[in-house]
Amino acid sequence: MVFFIRLKTGFFETKFCTMSVKDKTVRLFSEDLYNEKETIIRDSDILSVAIINRQKRPIELEIHASEKIYTGHCIDTKFKDEISNAFLTEFGSKVHME
Repeated sequence: MVFFIRLKTGFFETKFCTMSVKDKTVRLFSEDLYNEKETIIRDSDILSVAIINRQKRPIELEIHASEKIYTGHCIDTKFKDEISNAFLTEFGSKVHME
């Protein structure tokens, strides 16, 4: 399943991305004006995943990888359960829900 997120890329900067969670990987794909970029985060690189679910607010994700922390907000709030289930299925004990 593909989810739409706003990925934090700078201090006050975000980028629209699509995210898929399957086969023990997270794939982030962004399309800029000048290039297309896909980031693949494998299970072996992921230290932990935090899913912060507050009522009436988009889900916030924090993926702590060995070299970088990826922070983003899900754009479509109707997929809250699907996002949580996808991460729990693929990464199990590395996922923390708040």
